[in-house]
Amino acid sequence: MLDQVEVETLPDVPTLSLDRPLPSKHMRWSERRGPESMLVSDARHAILRGGPPRDLWVQSPQGVRADEQVRPLLTGMAGPLALAWEEAGHRRVHIAFDPAESTWPWDPTFMTFLMDATDWLSRRGVGGDTVATDAGGLLSFSVPGDVSLVSVTSPGGDRHSWLPQSGGRVSWGPVREAGPWLVEWDGANAGRRLMTVRLRAATEGDLLQDGDLAIGGEQFTASDSGGRPVPLWPWAIVGALVVLLVEWAVYCHRIR
Repeated sequence: MLDQVEVETLPDVPTLSLDRPLPSKHMRWSERRGPESMLVSDARHAILRGGPPRDLWVQSPQGVRADEQVRPLLTGMAGPLALAWEEAGHRRVHIAFDPAESTWPWDPTFMTFLMDATDWLSRRGVGGDTVATDAGGLLSFSVPGDVSLVSVTSPGGDRHSWLPQSGGRVSWGPVREAGPWLVEWDGANAGRRLMTVRLRAATEGDLLQDGDLAIGGEQFTASDSGGRPVPLWPWAIVGALVVLLVEWAVYCHRIR
C-alpha cells in the first residue's frame, strides 16, 4: 500500500495507492482540483460490490486524466476520484484524494471498498482469476494490455495458442483433461502461471460414513438407522393450542 508516498517506478506487486502521482503510462497528472462531490460510480466492478459511497464529498482531489486502459470506479464533477487498472503485470487501485479530507471514512462503504479492493488486487474472490476449475469448464485469467499471443498447454503436452483481441480478461475452453495447465503470454510483461483442472468426485459432499471409524483408541460403527433428532417445540406449540381451544369451548359453554 502506497499511503501518500511517491515512487519513481511502479512496484512489482499489486498496489493500492492514495493521493500521490504514480509513474503510470496510462495517466496524466495536473494541479489539484477544488472541492467536489461524487457524481457517478461503476457499481458493476468487483471492488464496488459492497456498494458505492453515498453523498461523497472530497476536499482537494488530484487532477488526473486516464486513458481507456484505466477503469474509473468513482467519478466526481471534474474528473475521476478512484481508479482501477492493470499495468506491469499487476493490478492497481488508486484513490485520487486523501480519505481523511473527505466524508468517506464515516460511510460504511469505505471499509467494504478496502476489503473488496484487497480481494481484487490479490485475485481472490469475486473478480479474481480462476486458479482451479472443473473438467468441462473454462480457464479464465487476466493478461496485460500489450499481449499479442496467449498459449495454454494441457497436462498431456498439447499446446493451443491464439491472438487475443486486447489485454484484460481471457477465457479458453472447455478444458476436458484434468491436471495442471500451463498458461503463458508474451509482450513486455510476459509471464506464465499454472492453473488446475480437477475431476468432480461422485462422493464429494457425501457425509455418510461407510464402515467403521476409528478415533484414537475407540472404534465407532456406522449405522444406517440413525436419523436426525426430532425437535419437540412444534409439539409443545400444538399442545398449547389444544389447551386454549378446550378452555375456549368450556368458557363458551358456561356463558350460554
